[in-house]
Amino acid sequence: MNMNKKIFVLLPAFNEEQNLKYLIPKLFNILNKFTEKNKYDFEIVVIDDGSTDNTYFVIKKFQEKFGKERIIIIQHERNLGLGMALKSGITYCLLTTPTEKLDDVVIITMDADGTHDPAYIPEMVKKIYHGYDIVIASRYIRGGAQICVPLFRRILSRIVNYMLKIRFRLPVFDATSGFRAIRGSVLWRVFKRYGENLVKSSEFDAMFEILLKCSRFTDKIIEIPLCLDYSKKSGRSKLRIFRVIVKYLRILFLSPAN
Repeated sequence: MNMNKKIFVLLPAFNEEQNLKYLIPKLFNILNKFTEKNKYDFEIVVIDDGSTDNTYFVIKKFQEKFGKERIIIIQHERNLGLGMALKSGITYCLLTTPTEKLDDVVIITMDADGTHDPAYIPEMVKKIYHGYDIVIASRYIRGGAQICVPLFRRILSRIVNYMLKIRFRLPVFDATSGFRAIRGSVLWRVFKRYGENLVKSSEFDAMFEILLKCSRFTDKIIEIPLCLDYSKKSGRSKLRIFRVIVKYLRILFLSPAN
């Protein structure tokens, strides 16, 4: 196996026992088939962010089935939010990989609620290995779509993403997408620059924060079309819409443009 090329998939999870029962085996099978064919290595890193249901036991079951070298569990004793879960996962990936190998490492973030289809991952990884540093699965380019997403959220997301694109001059249409692939060496440069402040946001705005910081180190960014399907999701959304609105307004009007 070519250990110089490795895929990490980060799954921040808070009370996702029902969704993970379906997502983890599908994700594992796709990664296993893809990496066997291309002789890559992979790990699925699940960050249990203080879940109060059986999320941990579901992950543990799959760890026993697929192996501890494939399913990694990071536990937070209490719920710290998406940003801190991503910070824990990214830090794990960076600190368990030799620095000289990070250029051939791909770190993928995706939601654990089933709305992000793992079938997109092979295309995202290929684009990284073909020279891009960031690949975003985008709802807002030709071929992208949203299914069963409430109208108010669709409108709000469109407005926020348009304003972020203009305000920060980002070459993307979906700056808040949580489904993306980033080259390990880019995240390492961000980590060296920001250290403990790698991710400061605790909630959903963390996705934009990570992208903005990464964009300061690379312009090799591309989007691929994503069909975001909320019909695949079990349970209520954890997004607190008005809190997120306030956070993005602060970003838009109080953050420096570069």
